[in-house]
Amino acid sequence: MRHLLPSLLISTILPILIFGTVTVKCYSCITPKNGANFDQLCLDDSFCEGIWCTKGPDETCITILTELDTYSFSASGVLHGCSNVVPLDRAASACKDVNQAAYNYSNCYCNNIDYCNSDNLLLSQITSILILCLFLLRL
Repeated sequence: MRHLLPSLLISTILPILIFGTVTVKCYSCITPKNGANFDQLCLDDSFCEGIWCTKGPDETCITILTELDTYSFSASGVLHGCSNVVPLDRAASACKDVNQAAYNYSNCYCNNIDYCNSDNLLLSQITSILILCLFLLRL
C-alpha cells in the first residue's frame, strides 16, 4: 500500500499540474423530475464541459419537441449541467439534500467520469469503481 499511494498521487496530481484543470463532459439538458425519457432528452451531443457536472431542480418551464413526442414540464424538472466552482464544502462527488416547505430535492455534483450527471447515478458510481479497479490492477 505504501508504494501504491505515491503512484496514485502522481497519476492524479501530475496531469493537473501539466495540463491545468481537468474537465469532464456533462449532460446539458432538462428532464422531468421522475427521470422519464432521459435517453431521448439528454443526448451525448448536447453536452457541456466543466470541472463539475451538476444535477438539481430547474425552475423554468420548457417544451421539448422530439421525433416521437412533445414533452412539457416546469419546476418539477431536473437540470443537468456544468459548473467550474467547487460545490458544497468539499471537493468530492456528492449529493446534498435540501428540504424546503414546498418540496424536497437533491443537488448533486460529480467529476469522476464523463456524463456522471445522468439520471442513473448508481451506474456512474459502479463505472467509476470499475475504472479505478482496472487502474489499480495495472500497477
